[in-house]
Amino acid sequence: MAALDRLGPEALSAAGHRRDAIFMQQGITFEVAGSDGERRDRAWPLDLVPRVLTSAEWTIIKRGLAQRIRALNAFVDDVYHAHEIVQAGIVPVVADRQPQGVRAAGPRRPRARRRLLPRLRL
Repeated sequence: MAALDRLGPEALSAAGHRRDAIFMQQGITFEVAGSDGERRDRAWPLDLVPRVLTSAEWTIIKRGLAQRIRALNAFVDDVYHAHEIVQAGIVPVVADRQPQGVRAAGPRRPRARRRLLPRLRL
């Protein structure tokens, strides 16, 4: 904390502006819609000072991450195999087809139960 105090709010703010400029140059961005409907790129938000979490806070985050990983793996598995998400009308059929102008690689699929994200030790 003493180092942050010595740095001061102006220098910390300047460092944030430098980070944002670098992110914009390198394409570390995401798109948002403005109030006028125009879409704009914004620098990916990243704290300059790491957040300190309690064990209880990390446990909640870890459970949420694990849940999302399981959901993403289930989605990818379904897209490549059972296609239930398309049959149920949740994902449109066009999202399941070969894009125009892209040469098909043949009937290649990930091996059964192959995980997009491996089991992580969180």
